[in-house]
Amino acid sequence: IHINNLDFNQFVDKLNPKIKELADLEKELEKRLNNFIKVGCVASDMSLDTIEPLATYQEANIAFKKKRNHKGVSKLEISQYKGYIVYALLKMYAKYNIRSELHIGPTRNNNTKAYIDIGADAGFDNISDASSLTNLSASSIKSYISFLEYV
Repeated sequence: IHINNLDFNQFVDKLNPKIKELADLEKELEKRLNNFIKVGCVASDMSLDTIEPLATYQEANIAFKKKRNHKGVSKLEISQYKGYIVYALLKMYAKYNIRSELHIGPTRNNNTKAYIDIGADAGFDNISDASSLTNLSASSIKSYISFLEYV
């Protein structure tokens, strides 16, 4: 999700270094999801800094390909990618009847010793007081829910 992270390309390469397009990433994520389902997974959670507006595949793919080619990605493109990929993941989870939990606005890695000993995003987090309600408006939520009702 976090295309703005410096190690985003390394993360994608660990999934599959042949991933060049957003469609490739989606296929690889679905393969990984199926592996989790095979061992009994029924739920997933996502950590989102903010809720981004929905974007099209084409908009998100532009950002994704730029990042994969080590080019700069604008704030708008980051937002478009994040808005699309959350939508795509929720759609995928609905397809497989996977429950989803969204953690909106966490502050990460608050415990320096745990971060050094265990690594990033290992549970020493809290929810920030920053608001992302602008994009979590009734219309945005209605769009997500309306879509998921028909999957």
